[in-house]
Amino acid sequence: MEIIVIVEHKADARTATELAERILLESGSDWLADYLKYQIQWSGLKSGTDCSTWAQLKKLSLISPKQKSPRYRRSRTSQTTSTQPKSSSGFDSALAKKTLTFISMILKQKQERQIQAVLLIRDLDTHGQEKRRFKSLQDSRINHKSIDSDLQVVIGAAKSKREAWVLNGFIPQTTEEEKKLSEIKKKLKFDPCLEAHRLRGDKKYPEQRDRDAKVVLAQLTEEKFEREQQCWTQTELELLRDRGQATGLTDYLHEIETSLLPMIAQSP
Repeated sequence: MEIIVIVEHKADARTATELAERILLESGSDWLADYLKYQIQWSGLKSGTDCSTWAQLKKLSLISPKQKSPRYRRSRTSQTTSTQPKSSSGFDSALAKKTLTFISMILKQKQERQIQAVLLIRDLDTHGQEKRRFKSLQDSRINHKSIDSDLQVVIGAAKSKREAWVLNGFIPQTTEEEKKLSEIKKKLKFDPCLEAHRLRGDKKYPEQRDRDAKVVLAQLTEEKFEREQQCWTQTELELLRDRGQATGLTDYLHEIETSLLPMIAQSP
């Protein structure tokens, strides 16, 4: 079984897939460990890759030269039928629709790929347009479901960045880390691990640097990937669910439980 992973950056794929594996493994099914190891492959749109980025999707023809990239025109009317949900007309809606259609086209060609699901992992740091971006992804999934009901689409929307999910799982392990977190809390006037969604720094504005989730995470982990990884692989899932309600992490874990887990459980 192949599961396509679409992310902002390649590092995000590790977070999304390893969290998904934790949910699957802690479901209580003993056989899932071997199934995950031998039967499930996380991949990108191009065969043999680990993931695809949203930036790469702008030129799908580069991923598969023999496959024509689907094109879409903007609708001249906002009217929809009773059977078609109203779709957002933003960038994400068109790109997600294009991607899902592209996957269906690959499957129809009966290539030697068993693609059964896709993870759409997206940051919502769009300065006041978070709801619109999230809705555009949801609309794309609903619309595609009426075309291809076999492809399971899982959405992971990080508010405002994937680093906020990592901060949700950060627990000081040393006196030095406790000191760093205390200093950051004092400067921000809130706990960045409990309220990571409030970190809205913009790299365009130097004065907001201290409120950027990437910067805060780098300070706490000293930019060590292994330390970051512990935040989503070792922190209790219940704590992640509790802290991640405002960052979209809780919703993502729920999507894995309700969409991906049942699909895998029904596999032969």
